[in-house]
Amino acid sequence: LAVARAVALLGRCTALDVVELLGDARAAEWIAHAVVRGVLLADREEVWIHQLWRDRIAEKDAPDDAEQCRTAGNVLWRNERYEEALALFARAQDWDSLARALLEAADPWARAG
Repeated sequence: LAVARAVALLGRCTALDVVELLGDARAAEWIAHAVVRGVLLADREEVWIHQLWRDRIAEKDAPDDAEQCRTAGNVLWRNERYEEALALFARAQDWDSLARALLEAADPWARAG
């Protein structure tokens, strides 16, 4: 269940992203089991949660853990999924990370228009 929740939080991601978020190398093994059971879908590089399971997990999910949201935000930021990362920083109420990310991105975004 932890792997499914992590993938639901990250969206489409790599197994290494999930390992980093959960802080447990066994997460890659758990992902393989979840793929076999149809909870997760995967291609060669990425894994994502099946839509039916995503809805079910959202219904039963425990309140967000701020640290997990912060870590997921950092993973997504490094993967250049900026809007999702900013949303997770806000969800975690981690205003320092949110501000730092916005300041880091301000110049390149301004130049890009």
